[in-house]
Amino acid sequence: MSIRTVDKITKLARSLFAERGYEATAMNDIAEGVGIKKPAIYTYFAGKDELFLAVFRQLAQEYREKMDTLWDRVRGKSVQERLSAMFAGYIRVFAGQPESSMLWNRVLLYPPAHLKEQLWAELLETERPFAERLRQTLADGVNEGIIKADGLHELELSFRSLREGLLMAYLINPELDAAKIERVWHHFWNGIGGQAAKQEGEV
Repeated sequence: MSIRTVDKITKLARSLFAERGYEATAMNDIAEGVGIKKPAIYTYFAGKDELFLAVFRQLAQEYREKMDTLWDRVRGKSVQERLSAMFAGYIRVFAGQPESSMLWNRVLLYPPAHLKEQLWAELLETERPFAERLRQTLADGVNEGIIKADGLHELELSFRSLREGLLMAYLINPELDAAKIERVWHHFWNGIGGQAAKQEGEV
């Protein structure tokens, strides 16, 4: 019974934190939604901070698992296939999970001020291996002569900016044609590689 109660608390808290944010989410609302008294929440969590961190860590673990799955599918494949998975595959996965994406935006843009430093430290540690894979893949493309050597930092920033912007477009308008993801990716790929990327894409 206690495990089910914890699951109900964290599930509802996750929805409310995503929809309203940390500050606007009251422990009373969570208790009422679960069907328990507010003091019962403190049997499982010391307070709202601990509950928020538990929800965030669950979100981060899901992110790690999804990113690992995307990577495992293209491990050892071409630079284009690896980058495509980290671009188009990423957007498809997270565009289909609007609540999780909304919560990520809350954490990134509007974190509780007193938890910001801790959240960012954990976030950076979560993202570190995936950032390293992206940088290494871009470096591989430059070394193979299929990506223009315009600076790895700028390439990574361009990749992330376009990816996150397109993901946001799909979260705002879920009716967008899914084929646009591939079209945008090919524009980007041809842009960073020029003729060499076009030739590889045609092979």
